[in-house]
Amino acid sequence: MGLTKIIKAILNDEHEILTVSTYLDGEYDQKDIYIGVPAIVNSNGIQEILNLNLSKEENARFKNSCNVLNEMKNEIFSNEDISFFHRIYRIWKKFIFMS
Repeated sequence: MGLTKIIKAILNDEHEILTVSTYLDGEYDQKDIYIGVPAIVNSNGIQEILNLNLSKEENARFKNSCNVLNEMKNEIFSNEDISFFHRIYRIWKKFIFMS
C-alpha cells in the first residue's frame, strides 16, 4: 500500500506528504544517512524534506535509530577478513536480539 502511494504521487505529480526513506544532509541534525522522514513527493521524486519540531523524547529516539543504522552500516563495511554475507548475518542476529 505504501509503495502504491509513492508511485501514484510520482506519476501524478501529486505533491503528497509521505514518509519515505531519503538521504539526510543536515536535516534533523543527521548527515550521510538514509532514513524515513516526512517529505513532499512529486514527479521529480522528493521535492522537499519536512523538518518537524520533535519533542526531546522523539528527537532522542530518532537519534538512537540513526545511531543503530550507522552502527549496522559501519559493521557491514568493516572487517574485510569476513565475507559480506557473514557480516549481514551477524548484524541481523544482533538486530533481532535488540528488539
